[in-house]
Amino acid sequence: KRFGYRRCKRELMQKGIRTFVMSGYVDGKTENILSSRTVEEVRNLHFNISFIGADGISALSGIANSQDSEAYFNRQLIENSDRVIIMADETKFGKAGMSRFADINVGTIITNGLAEGFDFSRVLDLVVVNREGTVFYRKGKVDHKND
Repeated sequence: KRFGYRRCKRELMQKGIRTFVMSGYVDGKTENILSSRTVEEVRNLHFNISFIGADGISALSGIANSQDSEAYFNRQLIENSDRVIIMADETKFGKAGMSRFADINVGTIITNGLAEGFDFSRVLDLVVVNREGTVFYRKGKVDHKND
């Protein structure tokens, strides 16, 4: 199930989490908020942790999105982040998206299953969770604080 802007906003408000939303336009298809202003705002910010979605993860070509603007934004976000967490369901593995934004070992990858036939050898930090959020497989770093 998609976790788009409307649902995310509702969840954050219900939990009382104070959230900063950057300027931009809400894309009707992806529900992302993005514009040239958004990238400029990110350039002036620092992030302890960034959570980034991916449309494709290829062992050869890396992590990608389907839109250039989104990939450009993600590259800037990664540059300004101490820690990067890539989120992708198991269907995204083995797919090369149109616009590459990171190498496969950019940070932690969180997914819901191990895609059959995918070469995970270059993935340095992998976490697989079930629908309830319980970790049932972990490869790589195990010393993250506050995981």
